[in-house]
Amino acid sequence: LAEQVDGLREAGEMKRSAERSAKLAKAQQAALEKKLEPIRAKLKQGDKEYSKAVSQSKNTSASAKACESAVSSYKSGWKSAQELANASPDDAALQGEVAELSDQLVDSALRAALHAANVLTLQTDYKGATEWVNRILKFDPDNEAAKEMLETIQIAQAESGDRDDYR
Repeated sequence: LAEQVDGLREAGEMKRSAERSAKLAKAQQAALEKKLEPIRAKLKQGDKEYSKAVSQSKNTSASAKACESAVSSYKSGWKSAQELANASPDDAALQGEVAELSDQLVDSALRAALHAANVLTLQTDYKGATEWVNRILKFDPDNEAAKEMLETIQIAQAESGDRDDYR
């Protein structure tokens, strides 16, 4: 009988311990989400601006400005992510989330910058387009899409006979 009572007592304690752990995990997840929310908001704002840029592609000037705004939001979010990661180097869950968000921010910023270079090329603003591509290559020297875009800009510029504005 004493063994059964001890077993029940132990089972009850295990249940309470599991409940405490679940409550703690829920609280930790909520705290993590609260820390990540400003970064996600910047990503969302950048995505909104990038969508606007794509939808305004026929108006190349407006599209390029929207790309500038998108890249600015992505960059701000990336900086915030890096600061958060540096502030909590021992928090594995946070580091994993920040790494994933950082990758999304970088990929999105590169996509927006390439779009800006593309619309500026269509606008025959080869200097502006080249500046966008050079920003990408400064950040990621091996970016194949940026190298291809630079080649496209050079070809378009050569075909237009506008050699003075290059670089």
